Amino acid sequence: MALKTNYKDDVFEGNRKYTLTQGGDGKYEIIDSTHYTVQGDLFGANDINATNSAINALQRLRQVLVDVSKWSNTAPYMQEIDVQGITSADAPTVGLYLSGNELADTVKAMNKAFAMVDFAETLNGKIRVKCFNKKPAVSFWIGLKGV
Repeated sequence: MALKTNYKDDVFEGNRKYTLTQGGDGKYEIIDSTHYTVQGDLFGANDINATNSAINALQRLRQVLVDVSKWSNTAPYMQEIDVQGITSADAPTVGLYLSGNELADTVKAMNKAFAMVDFAETLNGKIRVKCFNKKPAVSFWIGLKGV
């Protein structure tokens, strides 16, 4: 999602001017009667919600299983993995994901498997992982940060 990046401020000389108009009910209405050389943009709830959603996505970490049984049979070895909500426009940081409870031998095998991954790309609703030379011999988890 691309956020708006061309907001403009109001441009005017001097101070803002307001007109008070009394309605039939005895209440007053304040009307901005400033002469603007540039009318600025409004920044409202939709804008801040979009901004906050983008910031929250940068903090999100999603774990994705790269299953040893799902690799294609010939090089480049590939597999596509469903990732709900991801789009082809996303550009997450990809890394090996460890829970912190793995045994040393498991971590060694997962590091070796992850080191074989040469390329990861986002698609709509999935990611594609490629190994150009060797196919991993064990399943492992990757972490996607920023989606």
